Amino acid sequence: MIKFYSTILFFIFASTSTIGCASNQHKQLAKISPQMDKQDVLEIAGSPTQATYENDHHVWIYRYPVERNMEATKITFQDGFVVDVKPYALRPDKSTVAMDSSDFLEYDKEILKGQKQRTKNFIDLEE
Repeated sequence: MIKFYSTILFFIFASTSTIGCASNQHKQLAKISPQMDKQDVLEIAGSPTQATYENDHHVWIYRYPVERNMEATKITFQDGFVVDVKPYALRPDKSTVAMDSSDFLEYDKEILKGQKQRTKNFIDLEE
């Protein structure tokens, strides 16, 4: 039983730590400027949410919550150095658009279902 409560406390701590880091990420990304190299960006902002290649340039996209919305920043590299930093438009979908109360209840149900499954999987590994 103690293992179960330890697991729950771990998930609560991990999720609150991640939320705090993510909401601060937009402040970290504001420090990125042209001529920085990829290592500088990684040290300041951490790993990107998405990395891709467009028009002979490496592109990193960082997504992060700001208040009740998701925002993103696009960083473009040429020859390993930052050439552009700008806001990136996310496609509107359920994760980036404000929800009404019925959507929120469904979202809560899905979150709880996922948490229960992860907890069950974690307990199964310990046995």
